[in-house]
Amino acid sequence: MTTFTVAMLEAPGGRKAAIGVEGSYYLLEDIQPLLQPASSKVLLETWDTSLPLLQELADSLATNGATKTAGIPKETVNLPAPVLYPDNLLAMGGNYAGHLKAMGLEVNKWDVMPFFIRPPKSTLVGPGETVRIPKTTRQFDWECELAVFVSRRLKDAGRDEASAAIAGYAIGLDLTCRDLIWVDNDLKVDLVRGKGQDTMAPCGPQSHRQSSSKIRITFASSCT
Repeated sequence: MTTFTVAMLEAPGGRKAAIGVEGSYYLLEDIQPLLQPASSKVLLETWDTSLPLLQELADSLATNGATKTAGIPKETVNLPAPVLYPDNLLAMGGNYAGHLKAMGLEVNKWDVMPFFIRPPKSTLVGPGETVRIPKTTRQFDWECELAVFVSRRLKDAGRDEASAAIAGYAIGLDLTCRDLIWVDNDLKVDLVRGKGQDTMAPCGPQSHRQSSSKIRITFASSCT
């Protein structure tokens, strides 16, 4: 089973979905008519049917390069954010040991994750775009995060059901204006002011390709 990436590429006519195999990308519209018109988001929304087609295509490209279209070397592609406008964007805090230590908390597994934040989609950016640091901050910080792409609606899901719904992974950056996270209020915290401003959630690149039969792909992008 061939591992592969799914990406959006800047191409003539706009951003287009592509598959990445062994260091090259191929526009889906050129090699698989059943997957066009497509974007990464459309592929996620139809994951049960698109995944078998993508896997078959990846296996074919890896074994005999069965396409009349030459691959685009990964060093030359221009990758925007993997999914620019997801249906939902959630950030989960307090999930790394180093982060817990930095906040003066015990490093234990939580029975219930401590908090979530729903940042606006305008925080997402891809490569070549400038992160706009708010003028009011003097404590701008960043953390490297794992971005998880979920391919179907989940509610009250168990571990196996949740795991089966994961379509891929990418690297994300969690940018924070530390001095704008206000705690001097009745609620004791305001995360959106410090984390939810425009361009403050770059996504990409892929961290690595997975060899597990259950986790086949990563969603590719890069960021500045």
